[in-house]
Amino acid sequence: MVELGRLARDNRARAEAGRFVLDGPVLLAEALAAGVVVEAAYVDPDALDRPEVAAALAAAEAAAVPCWAVAGGLRGHVEVTTPHGLAAVARIPGAAPAGEGGGPVLHIVLVGVADPGNAGTLLRTAEAVGATSVVLTDGSVDPWSPKVVRASAGSVLRVPIRRGPAAAVLAELAAAGVRTVGTRARDGAPPDRVDLAGPVALVLGSEAHGLPDEVAAAVDAWASLPMRGRVESLNVAVAGSVLAFEVVRQRSRTGAGRAATMDP
Repeated sequence: MVELGRLARDNRARAEAGRFVLDGPVLLAEALAAGVVVEAAYVDPDALDRPEVAAALAAAEAAAVPCWAVAGGLRGHVEVTTPHGLAAVARIPGAAPAGEGGGPVLHIVLVGVADPGNAGTLLRTAEAVGATSVVLTDGSVDPWSPKVVRASAGSVLRVPIRRGPAAAVLAELAAAGVRTVGTRARDGAPPDRVDLAGPVALVLGSEAHGLPDEVAAAVDAWASLPMRGRVESLNVAVAGSVLAFEVVRQRSRTGAGRAATMDP
């Protein structure tokens, strides 16, 4: 239980251990289905009569995962407001090759996206559009924190995740022939006028600060969402999701999407 609490709260502990926390029966079941290695499960005895908890425990036991009842419950051991009565420790999956799956190339690169809700939403979007990978760079939230894992609704377990310095990531993309497209509140082209049909990476910065100057200088093209009223900007998860689905729309019309990958 000491490990569970430490992994839930400490980014460095997760990185050093190569493990993260699954909070709730749904995430535990999805991790098992995704082939994630689950090492131990912990349950609040008061939650044992919940059907979803019982089902997740049965799946864990069938996968030979040790399961432990925790006297006093899980509150205080996981980094969420309302624990679901069941939590587990799992190994962080290895970084998958960026081109895995052989589909059209679409990377979503997050630079300084520190809000767990925004990162989780973009991971869900990435899975929904069939993204090649999500790359988290300088200043972005840990994708394996309990809040991001929960906000992703399990997508973090199925989407290839990569990390690295923004400058190195953009240089690698350029070398692989992948076009980078950033978002701006103003002065960019409408998304339907930006060529998104070929291999592309959407480079998204924080809502508050946007992309750092050195990152912006390496971006190939800019898109701005047309907005009415007095709205100055959109949440990065909203803007990134709109642009990601514009990629899908353009490709569905052109049949484009040649294979181009980054090295793992």
